[in-house]
Amino acid sequence: MSDQATKIVISDRLRECNSITKKIFCDFQNSGIRDVYIEPSDPRNVNDKVYVHNVENVHLVGPLCQDLALKNVANILLEEQGDYQCEDGYELAAKKASLESIPKNADKIYLDQCNISSLATENSLKLLTLLHSDIKEFNISAPFRNNSILNLKDSNIEILQKLIIEEGAAVAINSLKISHLASNGLLLKHVNITIRDSTFLNITKDSVITHEQSKISWVNFTGEYPLTGAEIKGSLNHCPMFLIICISLGLLFIVFLCCGIFGKWSNKCKSSQGTPTDQSVDGWILLEKAPNEGQDMKIHQNK
Repeated sequence: MSDQATKIVISDRLRECNSITKKIFCDFQNSGIRDVYIEPSDPRNVNDKVYVHNVENVHLVGPLCQDLALKNVANILLEEQGDYQCEDGYELAAKKASLESIPKNADKIYLDQCNISSLATENSLKLLTLLHSDIKEFNISAPFRNNSILNLKDSNIEILQKLIIEEGAAVAINSLKISHLASNGLLLKHVNITIRDSTFLNITKDSVITHEQSKISWVNFTGEYPLTGAEIKGSLNHCPMFLIICISLGLLFIVFLCCGIFGKWSNKCKSSQGTPTDQSVDGWILLEKAPNEGQDMKIHQNK
């Protein structure tokens, strides 16, 4: 709660705020104010966008339907969200901020250098951009489709519970680390995506589900990727030797892909020279060494 005697609600009447063409700009640096509140506007005088910079706590109260841009905010706190649905949704842009969760009616989200406890929503998002951010839980149950935009870059996700990508979505995934990908966590339908310079850890065998001609291209991928009835389309022709090491563990096989290494291990293993194509395997793929620049390891499931 604020140390101020009166709750400070963002408006153009505040000394720290200016209003220009239905936009409010507020900067609380060196103001001594720690808490400010953004509440629903008068329907007769709705601001198109509210900018708030340099304050410890921003409280978002009630069903907000105006675009928000928050920068250098220690905590973004949601209060009394209610069940009201905005007619068109709104944009939340935050930089150098921390928040427990995202507002219910936001359908365009831009987060840069943020810490998020739970990035979860059942609503369809038109835009999600994560840059240099840390997310404890990612759980977006509505699919990205029909010109929606998903941009994940230089960010860490501790647990990815659900991400659905369908035809028509624009997707860019670069330098993303996922520490745990839940069962059925990543679902693809009628879409081809490329994941670059990324690391996925602690993946179950059914974490990634591809349907109906979907395909994932991995570029400089590290970590573990589970496969079932998949094809390996290798572009490893720069490798003088290609080694497949298979360890039989009941129904589980572990497959290592290595460049420049040869030999064999136990009577369950084999090595082969040249470039393999259309190798059908079940189990795990561990990329010990990424392909050279411009060389992709493409993995897709046969259905």
